[in-house]
Amino acid sequence: MRELALSLFVIGAVPFATGIVYYLVDGHRTGVLFRKKLPWFPIIAAGWALGATGVIIGMVSSGQLGPR
Repeated sequence: MRELALSLFVIGAVPFATGIVYYLVDGHRTGVLFRKKLPWFPIIAAGWALGATGVIIGMVSSGQLGPR
């Protein structure tokens, strides 16, 4: 279960961080932070969801979250 949690976290964190950095670099380059033609927002949201799922699974499997 810990391997699944770590895998989901890494798989989610990479597109999340990449999307944020891409938006910041593009915003610095063009002066407009969010352009409509860039499809990165769904990628950032999906990465955040996968990363959060990995964190929650890791917390549940290690006993830090759930019934006591």
